[in-house]
Order: sequence, then C-alpha cells, then structure tokens
Amino acid sequence: MTVPAHVHHPRGNPDKAKNIAEQLAAKLPLSSEAVFVIYKVYDSTSGSRRRGLLAYWRRQLLQAAVLFDAYKISQGVVTQVIGVPASTPVKLVVDGSTSLGLPPTVAISQGGVVKPAKVPLANVNLIITPAAASMCIANTPTCTSFIPFQSPAPWSLTPGDGAKTVYVFIRDAAGTTSAMPGNASTVLEAKSGLLVPVAAITNKTPAALTVTANANEICIVDKPVASGSDCPKWVAKTSTASVKLSAEGQRTITAYFRDSKADTVPWGPATTTLFYDKTAPVMPKTTNLAGSYSGTNFTVTFKALASDVNGKKVGSGVKEYVLVYNPAKSTKSKCVSDTALPITYSTDGTTGKATLTIATPDLVKKHKFRLCARDNAGNTAAGLTLTGKP
Repeated sequence: MTVPAHVHHPRGNPDKAKNIAEQLAAKLPLSSEAVFVIYKVYDSTSGSRRRGLLAYWRRQLLQAAVLFDAYKISQGVVTQVIGVPASTPVKLVVDGSTSLGLPPTVAISQGGVVKPAKVPLANVNLIITPAAASMCIANTPTCTSFIPFQSPAPWSLTPGDGAKTVYVFIRDAAGTTSAMPGNASTVLEAKSGLLVPVAAITNKTPAALTVTANANEICIVDKPVASGSDCPKWVAKTSTASVKLSAEGQRTITAYFRDSKADTVPWGPATTTLFYDKTAPVMPKTTNLAGSYSGTNFTVTFKALASDVNGKKVGSGVKEYVLVYNPAKSTKSKCVSDTALPITYSTDGTTGKATLTIATPDLVKKHKFRLCARDNAGNTAAGLTLTGKP
C-alpha cells in the first residue's frame, strides 16, 4: 500500500520546524497521510551543521530525531537504516504494508450518538477501525491487557465529571501491535442529555426518540424555547419518548431535564433533528405509463418524472417506484395488495420498464396495472393506471 506523504525542508531552529509540522499536520484529514519535516540547524559553537526530522501520522507526532543517518518510516515508526554524512540527501520511505502498525481510529458513542461532545453516563461504546485479532483499551496511554477484538466495544469512563480520553491499541494474529494507541475524547457531565430520533425521516407524528439522561422528568418540544423554565409540559423520563410535530419539513427537537419541580433551573438542552414528511409524491401525466404486447410478453414502460415538491412544500425525495398488476380486476390505490413486478431502469435512471408473460391476447385486456411513486418517508402516491391491450 502506498501512503501519501508530505515532506518539507524549512531552514531554522527546531522550535520553528515543530510549529510548521504541527500546522501542516492539523490540516490533514484523519486518514493514512503523513507529514515529514526535515529542518536544518547550524551549531555556532562547533561550526557543524545538522538536520532534524519530525514525523507525523494522522496528526500525531510519532518521532523527533536528529538526522545524522538515513531513516526509514516503517508502519509509522522511524528506524535507522545506514549511517551517512549529514550533507547527504536523506530518502524517506513510507512502508504501509500493514495498517496495524498505525494507530486505530476510535470514536465514542452513547445513546445512538457518535462522537458526542458531552455524555451523561460513564458507560459508552467505542467504534474501532480497522478490525484486528485483539485489542487493549485503557483510560491512560499505557495498556497491557489484550482481549478479543470487537466493535462497538463497551467501556466505562473514569468516574466524575470532566474531560475523558480513551486509548486503544490493536494487534493482529501475527502479533503486530499498533505503534501508538488510537484515542477518542468527550466530556462526562452528569447533568447533560442525548436525544436521537428512531427514524431520521418520518411520516408519523408523534415521532419516536431515544433518550439518554440522568433525570426523572423530561420536556420535549419541536419549537425553540428560551430555557427549560419555559418548557410547557413535563413527563416522566424513559429511554424512549415521543414528540408531536407541528409542521412538515426539517424539525429541530429540543429536550430539557430535571429530577422534580424543585429543580428551578432544568438542565440541557439536548437537541436533534428529523425530517417530517406526510405528503405523497406527485406523478404527472407526462410519466407516459404505456404497454405493448409481443409474442407472449407484455411490457410496461414509463418515465421516472415523479416529484416530491408540491408547491412550496419540499418533501423527503422520491425513493422508488412500485409497479403492480391484477389479472382479473382493478388494482388498489397506492399499489397495495396486488402483485408487484420487478422494474429495470435505464442507465441514467430516467425510464423504467417491466415485463409480464401473458399466454394469449384475450387475457391481456383483462390485466390491470398501476404505477406508484414512494418517497423516503414511506408516503406512496395513489398511482397511475393502465389497462392491457393486445
């Protein structure tokens, strides 16, 4: 595996080089990229010149070294190869033959929220990549007890409110261990809360939510409130809750928490968003639903022109089409109950077709077809109909 590297040669002192390296590393995505900074230093006392190396991987400083030799970067570790004069050009080689030499990527999750800024409970889940044979998790940068790999992995943060960091080493079946731990951070704050919609897009109200909080009561609204004291209705807090949605479109849900009425200053807010769409897509006549019979095959064709925009109302978007038929009577509205046909689409997705085998021409005209568009919220249009003709 070839890994992209960024090599820079600033003149100046080690501190200046370190600042440049940190600035470059901070701009990198958290992916398999490295920054190497080679800096030159003149020692006025001895009159000698020397070079230094700063190696970063995934924004982390792996090693700082004085370059009197050539160095090889192997799996994120700088190792000496051969001795050469300081004036000789240095060749840096990035060896990415195995990703397990690199720190794993770690993310904290709680209550369905990935990378929360704050968590109310000490028990969290860790999402760890890449997969490995075993792993070692700790609340400090040192770790010695390896266990079989799993992700998500349950973990307990150290007790007490405050900033928390979890460290993870991984090891493959051959015994190769990541040179440095991956890590993830959050803030443990007992008086905080997390809110997640059961469905990010819904056509139902009240909408279901998953709640994580240390509280006895909760107030949830889909309109902005200035503070928890302004919340209109408090109910017993459970792990699941619901909120009545006041209008279609993108909704911001806000929740405040308290233990009882005695809490004059409820804590929060916890917020989340969901999209509420109860309007079915519009299917224009230009859909051109048509059929043709050849041999024993009846082929239905149409143009994929349905829209989920109705006036000023923008819906969740058209997800799919459903084509059904009935060999003896009219099909039902919204394409329910009748037999569905598999649809194939053109390369650009603008047209669709389906084929049904019908033995004789006299049976063709008894067949009824209906095409319905369905959006991402699950709303289905009444549909356009077609009667077979031989």
